[in-house]
Amino acid sequence: MTDALPEQLVRLPIQVSLRLGEGTDSFIRRLAQANHLKPSYLRGCLVGPPDYGRGKRPRADRLAAVTGRRQDVLERVLADLVRQKRARPTPDKPKRRVTASADKPALFAAIRRDVQAGEQSVRKLAARHRVSPYMVRQALASPTPPPRKERAAIQGRAKGRVGPAIDVILDEYAATHAGQLPTVGLVWERLLDEHDASVSYGTVHRYMSSHPLRNPDTLTRNPERSAGNYLTATQQPSMRTCSSTTRPY
Repeated sequence: MTDALPEQLVRLPIQVSLRLGEGTDSFIRRLAQANHLKPSYLRGCLVGPPDYGRGKRPRADRLAAVTGRRQDVLERVLADLVRQKRARPTPDKPKRRVTASADKPALFAAIRRDVQAGEQSVRKLAARHRVSPYMVRQALASPTPPPRKERAAIQGRAKGRVGPAIDVILDEYAATHAGQLPTVGLVWERLLDEHDASVSYGTVHRYMSSHPLRNPDTLTRNPERSAGNYLTATQQPSMRTCSSTTRPY
């Protein structure tokens, strides 16, 4: 058995300028449009094998290959090309505990016992019981915990920005497909290709999962878009510049 030939990327013929702080998806969209490619196709090509997966982060080395630019320059200019490492919490700082409503009466009683024993500092009480100073003040004000406040549903900025566009796509698809909804992947690709939207695959999935017209059968993975034939299913005849065994430009 022979191993498959390694994929070699070629430099796209038309390049676009870099903009400091621009998002990677925005840059890829401009690059794809300049070369008459679908942004969703070029983005999948830059994610690379084995599955050219939707929603995954494009690889900096592959973007450098198709742009002819140095990888370190792209990583410095594009704001989200490289995943930022989260700062580790200070090891000597204890984490606050999450207190369930059922445990609050006992917690409030313990705080009030400490006050009766002579402790008067709210800061020290909060550190001892690993709670916020606000909760300590609640315990000092009354031995009965107040009822938990009902919070309004959080409306993400991305959902509010692309929600109307997703609704339009769903309505158009349902009108021509006997009321069925498209797959999440198809909606995500149309947002990139037709609406110039920079939105994560997960945001689209969450929006469609809670949509009143959702059909559970359409939210499963499309078998025709499996790892082995993603490019075969999406590639157009004019889109063979991204992967080639010929010499790069």
